[in-house]
Amino acid sequence: TDVPIVRTDSGLVAGTRIEVGDNTVDAFLGIPYAEPPVGELRFRRPVPVSPWNGTYNATSKPKACWQLDLRFVANATMSYSNASEDCLYLNVWKPVSSCSEANSCAKKSPVIIFIHGGAFQWGDSALFLYDPANFVALSDVVFVTFNYRLSLLGFLSLETAEMPGNVGLWDQNLVLKWVRKNIESFGGDPKEVTLSGQSAGGISAGLHAISPHSQGLFKRVVMQSGTPFSLILGMAHKGAGKFINAAGTLGCYDARKNLKEQLNDVLVCLRKLDAKSMFKILQSADVVQQFFAPVIGDDFFPYNLFSKEAWNMLRFKDIILGTNRDEGTLFVDNLRSQIPTLGTLLATDYRLAVTVVLAPMFDISISQSRRIVNAYFGGDDVLHNSKTVEGIFSKIFGDAAFNCPTKLFADIAASQGINTYRYLFTHRPSFSLWPKWLGVAHTDEIVFTHGSLAFINDESRYTE
Repeated sequence: TDVPIVRTDSGLVAGTRIEVGDNTVDAFLGIPYAEPPVGELRFRRPVPVSPWNGTYNATSKPKACWQLDLRFVANATMSYSNASEDCLYLNVWKPVSSCSEANSCAKKSPVIIFIHGGAFQWGDSALFLYDPANFVALSDVVFVTFNYRLSLLGFLSLETAEMPGNVGLWDQNLVLKWVRKNIESFGGDPKEVTLSGQSAGGISAGLHAISPHSQGLFKRVVMQSGTPFSLILGMAHKGAGKFINAAGTLGCYDARKNLKEQLNDVLVCLRKLDAKSMFKILQSADVVQQFFAPVIGDDFFPYNLFSKEAWNMLRFKDIILGTNRDEGTLFVDNLRSQIPTLGTLLATDYRLAVTVVLAPMFDISISQSRRIVNAYFGGDDVLHNSKTVEGIFSKIFGDAAFNCPTKLFADIAASQGINTYRYLFTHRPSFSLWPKWLGVAHTDEIVFTHGSLAFINDESRYTE
C-alpha cells in the first residue's frame, strides 16, 4: 500500500513514494490537465481533460512541449528530439504525512505553483533544476510544476478572433484552475497558493496577477528574474507580419493573395503540419523569425502593458521579487553566437555595434539607443577594452530586461500597500552551469530557491 492514490475531478491518480533524506514525499508526475492540443485543437485555448476510468498512472515525468534547440553555452546545445505536442501535464509533490484518500486532511499545507522560464520559447518542468522533492521534504508544502505550450505552438498570433495567441498563457491559467479544484485532495490549501516563476515564468506570474481570468486563484507571488515589464523585449515581435512570415516559412501562405481571403486555408494548413517538421523548418529560419512572444491587449490581458490603469489592480497579498547580479551576461554571450558579425563590429566600433543591436531588440529609435549607449559608455573620448565593452553591454541588457522591470514592479506593488520583498542574488555557486566570466548569471539562483541539488543542504558551502 505504499502507492499513493489521490482522487481528482477527472479520476484517480497513482503516484510514487520517494525517500528524501529522512523524509518521505509522494510524487505524482505527468497528470494530464488538458486534452492533447493536437489537430483541430492546435493554436486553440486548452480544453480541460476528459475524465478517465480506473487509475491513471502518474509515475513518469511528462515529455517536453515542442521547442527549438537551445544553445546553452559555447558549443553545448539542448535538443528536445523526443518532445511531444501532447505535453499538457502537471506534477505534484506532497509530504506523505498529510493525509490519505479515506480521511480528508484536517491541516492543509500551503501550495506553490512554479512556472518555468525559457523566454516563452524553451523549457521543461522535468529539468533537474526544478525538482522540488527536497524542498517539499524540508518544508511541508504541496508543490506543483507543469508544462505549457511554447514558441510557435504556444504564441503564434494574428491578434484576431481566429488566432488570438497566448494559448501558452491559457495553459497556465488552466493549471491554476486545476489546482483550485483539486489540490485539497493532495493535502493542499487552495486558499494559500503562491504563484512563483523564474524569467518568462516570472513575467507570466505577473500577467496572471492582473488578468481578469486568473483573479483570485492565488494569494502570493514570487518573481525570480522577470516581471511583465521584461516583455519590452518581445514588443517588436508581433502581429500579422510575424504571422505571415511564419506561415510563409512553413509553406502555408500564398504571397500572391492577401491574408484575408486565404486565412482559413492558411490555418487548415498550419494545423495539418507535423509538429516535428515545423520546428525543423523553423530551426533554419532567421533568428528573429524564430521568436514568438505573448501579446498584450487581448482577452487574457486586456490592457496596455505600460498604462497606469493596468497596474492599479494588483490582486495579491505579498510578493518576493529579485534579480541576479549579472543578468545580462548570458544573453550577450548568446547574441554573439547568433550574430556572427557582432564580434567584429564590437572590436571595430563598439558604440555603433551596441547602438544598432539595442534599437530593434527593444523596439526603440536609433537616437534613443544612442542616448542609452552614451549614458553607459561615457562620452566619445572614454575608451574601453573588449572586456569592459562586454561587461557594459551586459549591464545595459540586464538593466533593460530584468533590473529596471523588477524595480518598477516592486515600486508599483509597494505603492499599493502590498508586502513587497526585494532581493539581489550575488553569490556565484561553485556548481554554476555557466563559465566564470558570466559572473552571477541568469538562473544561478534556482538550485537555491528550489533546493534541487541535495548537497546544497550543507549550509557550510553557502559562504564564500
